[in-house]
Amino acid sequence: MKITEKKLLDGFCGQTVGFDWVSIIDGTRIIFAYRRGNDDGIGACVCSRDRADRITLENDRHGDIELDPACDNHAAVDNMSKIDAERCGDELPG
Repeated sequence: MKITEKKLLDGFCGQTVGFDWVSIIDGTRIIFAYRRGNDDGIGACVCSRDRADRITLENDRHGDIELDPACDNHAAVDNMSKIDAERCGDELPG
């Protein structure tokens, strides 16, 4: 089975303590991050989806997933933004 952004978003279920995203696809836990290249060409920093140029699979998997423009309005993207705002931004839960 090929992992796509749509499958990751359809199976989205939360965030790790290390701020990676978690999805369940066909009963398998997949950890991933949105990333963008650094100007110095070394590595890729974690960022929000709207700033990303790729998705990377993390921990027990390795690979890059292309962003899918059809997922721009996926409900999980909005949910992820709210989680980020509560954990890292200027919003408090509740």
